Amino acid sequence: MCSFVTRQGFTLLLSNHFFGVNVSLGQQMFSFREYTFSTFPGWIVISSFVVSSVFLTTLGIVIVIGRAKKCLDFAVTLYVMHMFLSTLLAGFPTSFTWWAVIVGTGIIVTFVAEAVCMRLELREIPIGSGSSAQVNADIEIGTELKAKDAQAY
Repeated sequence: MCSFVTRQGFTLLLSNHFFGVNVSLGQQMFSFREYTFSTFPGWIVISSFVVSSVFLTTLGIVIVIGRAKKCLDFAVTLYVMHMFLSTLLAGFPTSFTWWAVIVGTGIIVTFVAEAVCMRLELREIPIGSGSSAQVNADIEIGTELKAKDAQAY
């Protein structure tokens, strides 16, 4: 959760500096009132949260968790903790935009992190810590055994 808030804060800080927005960082991160499409700072908050979540949070989940089975649990826990922290600091979120952004990014993060973790889990494991001659001999023996099995049927 700490790295999630740090990444979100860093993204917001860069966006605020680049676009010249002068709003409290804590208010932007945890107040549901800031998540609005009707103001330019609202667009900054939403776009920063989406970029931070989709790219940085997904990367964090892949690095820290690394298992496709655990991505959903971790992502849901992360976003529920964000909801509790936001509720504690700014009141219960009643904005449809806030809920749409949080649920939408949560779903995207979960699917992308699971897909990346599955790709990493399905990578071929290199076997053959010995010499290449030994590996080639093992491959030839395996090929011969497969040929004998095919002839048996």
